[in-house]
Amino acid sequence: MICKKLILSIIILLLALPISSQDCNNSDFNNGVIGTVDGDTGQAAPFCSDTGIVFCNSLLLQEQGIIEEAVSEAQAGPDYGCLGSEPFPSWFFIRIDEPGNLNLTISQISTSGTGIDVDFIIWGAFDEAQINDIQAGDTSLLNATNIRDCSYLPDAVEFLSVNPVLSGEYYIILITNYTYQWFLDTGTGFNILDGETNATLTIGTPAVPAISGTYRILVQDVNGEDDEDEVVITFYPQPTIGTPVSTTFEQCDTDTNQDGFFTFDLAALFGNDLLNGQDPTIFEVAFYNSQNDADANANPLNSNNYTNSNPYSTDEIFARIFLIETPDSCPPVTTSFYLQVLQNPDIIQPTDYELCDDDSDGDETNGITQNFILSTKNSEILGPAQDPADFTVTYYESQDDANNDLNPIDQINPYTNTTANSQPIFVRVTDNTSLCFTVSQGSLFNLVVHPLPVIVANPVLLQVCDTDLDGIASFDLT
Repeated sequence: MICKKLILSIIILLLALPISSQDCNNSDFNNGVIGTVDGDTGQAAPFCSDTGIVFCNSLLLQEQGIIEEAVSEAQAGPDYGCLGSEPFPSWFFIRIDEPGNLNLTISQISTSGTGIDVDFIIWGAFDEAQINDIQAGDTSLLNATNIRDCSYLPDAVEFLSVNPVLSGEYYIILITNYTYQWFLDTGTGFNILDGETNATLTIGTPAVPAISGTYRILVQDVNGEDDEDEVVITFYPQPTIGTPVSTTFEQCDTDTNQDGFFTFDLAALFGNDLLNGQDPTIFEVAFYNSQNDADANANPLNSNNYTNSNPYSTDEIFARIFLIETPDSCPPVTTSFYLQVLQNPDIIQPTDYELCDDDSDGDETNGITQNFILSTKNSEILGPAQDPADFTVTYYESQDDANNDLNPIDQINPYTNTTANSQPIFVRVTDNTSLCFTVSQGSLFNLVVHPLPVIVANPVLLQVCDTDLDGIASFDLT
């Protein structure tokens, strides 16, 4: 049983109303509430004494059967000033008979004599009509303007002072006590969590942010006996996952084997986008073949060396972000994307592009001509299976230019070969949709300039006899 002992230290003698004080053995109504709250009806209890009186806190009202359950928190409505919380409230009022200074010493002790933390607040001054309204449940006058004194110290003895007070004034006093108290140690010692005086502690609220540390609860029973317990709680940031650079990542088959397989470095391709700014020393991204594996953090893929499952297949990859220190401590955050290996264009071997020498450059014998129209070779290079509308053929004078798509030769207008008689041509074919390309390895065909025939000067005179005298004969021109 916990009781409150109010000791009135009177500077100028105060006379109170001629009514008896409430004590632990004479509790005949509920002073845990004012008015009617959640089915409980009560009033502030009067007290008067200049020698010290023992009053019951709300826990005793439950023990005596006056109420079914002690009021664990003061009702909403009043402005409670400095009080961080108002557990197990007891309401009182006092009437001033003679003017002077009002000083009260308030202490809370168990039946075994152990001091227990107690807090208070006092409002006033009120007249008789106002005190009756308050007793009926109108707590609007218990506002910040009417607060005269308040204390929220972690002490078992408190000192209330209102100076001066006048004859006929009424004051309302609320006294609260702790049964539970929570503390937190973040490494520098335990600090009280103000206002956390319930059996349960809700963490992650504006009042109690989610802070890692050692949480301690101190419990005082009705006999003033203390007990405590501690628990270490570590809060980790909840991982988030970013959006992949593309929901379908298309990869041309650019490795050494044009076989429809490609080896992907998933971490390099997608890691930064998926981490989305999260510290890679705290978070890690892993990849999986299924949603179930991602959720269970089971069977992760080799994130630096993944080869698609079938030639030119589209594989769905599942990604998960997790804490490196405790991979399974937070709910999984996952996403998925697709990998697709695309086929490169084919290059069909064409015939050489052959022309006869001419005098278009002013010399018909130098093996140079200005009349090569390279676009005429496009259909031959693409073959019948590749639509010229879907592919672009480009021509180059060197392998490096073809590899790097530099200095393509104009294929529409006539081109002049730069090497006499025979010049190698390098070809690049590009898929207009996927932009995958194939480059000929070495020259694909040659530009060939053939020399013009030479007429021999002073030809030999061929003569035959007209044996039949008809003027016609056969000549062997070989």
